[in-house]
Amino acid sequence: MDLEKEKQLLDLARKLDTLDREITKQRKENGKEAPDLRSLFYDTEDEIREIFAESAPLDEIRDPKARETLRKVRSCDFFQLDKESKHLEELFKKYPEIVTGILEEKGITVTDDEVEEDRYRTFDDFQTEMVAKIDPYEYFERKKEFGTIIADRRVHIGVQKYFEDIRECFLYGQHYAVIGLCRVLIEIAFRDMFAKLGLGKKEQQSNVYDLDTHRIHKVIRQVCERLNLRHMKTETERLYEISSKVLHGRDISMQLKEGQILDFVRKTFEIVERIYQ
Repeated sequence: MDLEKEKQLLDLARKLDTLDREITKQRKENGKEAPDLRSLFYDTEDEIREIFAESAPLDEIRDPKARETLRKVRSCDFFQLDKESKHLEELFKKYPEIVTGILEEKGITVTDDEVEEDRYRTFDDFQTEMVAKIDPYEYFERKKEFGTIIADRRVHIGVQKYFEDIRECFLYGQHYAVIGLCRVLIEIAFRDMFAKLGLGKKEQQSNVYDLDTHRIHKVIRQVCERLNLRHMKTETERLYEISSKVLHGRDISMQLKEGQILDFVRKTFEIVERIYQ
């Protein structure tokens, strides 16, 4: 994050602390705080959260009190106004008429037109942000290119679930996530077949770890040997090692171009298909 945004967060955190103290003071003296003070508090929180939504990890804020305030904002459940707002929201879900009546008594009304206007504004903002992140043409091209797994037999339920996540990550250009999840896909498929082939039964002794703790390279080797796919062992371990480096951050300089990602995914699919022949 740039220093200007860091400074902005620092100022907002200090401002929020001041507002919170003033609200506490007014409640103690008058039984309630001024409406404009409450609105300013919420606006300041929203401004902080909007910056959070676009931020990388923050590590340049040296004021410990400001850091703690920002963490409290992130939790959404520390300041008294946050707790009251959350309680009111839960109450509204159960008793909308009662909450509406309470708000109207305080002079707070929301018309249908305002609700509709807010809905359209949110939809427009969403479209703008999504198009800024990924071109619609690229999205549908990726969708056509991605393909699917075509297995000879029923695959493990975990393969199906992780496949869906891998596809979603690829469509939105989350390349590191795609590579990392491919590693999981490989592991699920090989461990599933390891169990189906009964390869773990030989070692079911009191002094031996259970199936889940078998080293994956050993699982890959034994499955490939049993299925007579020894030539596939090297390629599988290569893909697994690459994805492990990405998943564990051992090679953050790795260049991940879309064509390479698609090739990696297709090779992973081929391996899974061979296992489930």
